[in-house]
Amino acid sequence: MRSRRMLFRLLRAGAVIYAALAVWAEVAHWRSSKRMLGTKSGTGGSQAVVVLGFRNRRSTANVINRYRVRAGIRSLPRTEDGVLVLSGGSVAGDVAEAVLMETYAREVLGYTGRILLDADSHSTWQNIANCVPLIEHADTIKIVSNSPHAEVAREYLWAHA
Repeated sequence: MRSRRMLFRLLRAGAVIYAALAVWAEVAHWRSSKRMLGTKSGTGGSQAVVVLGFRNRRSTANVINRYRVRAGIRSLPRTEDGVLVLSGGSVAGDVAEAVLMETYAREVLGYTGRILLDADSHSTWQNIANCVPLIEHADTIKIVSNSPHAEVAREYLWAHA
């Protein structure tokens, strides 16, 4: 009986710790999603959506890169004023992440809009530095990644401004 109570206490303590960590992670992601943003609203004008690649070992886009490409396409305006910028070099595989993401967007999703590629980057700093010439015309710039990574990329973009 005593060992059973001890087991339930340990399980309860583990559940509380897990819940606390999950809440902390959600708060951290939420805070990251709100930082380093510009002041202009995202309506009107030209838009550039920069999709940051994630380490890809295979010859097809991995699940994270596929998710990011879909999010990037959803973030584009329905007008001709938008450009999808796919960024990522061949960090873990033989083919650049940007090329894999473009293939996924075109061949799997059937995306026919404008795409620009940065296939040379090997870090977030390089992603942004190489994308600046591709997006400097845009009135609005969106960055697609996970929240903390996008926050870092926005910080680097502000440093380039």
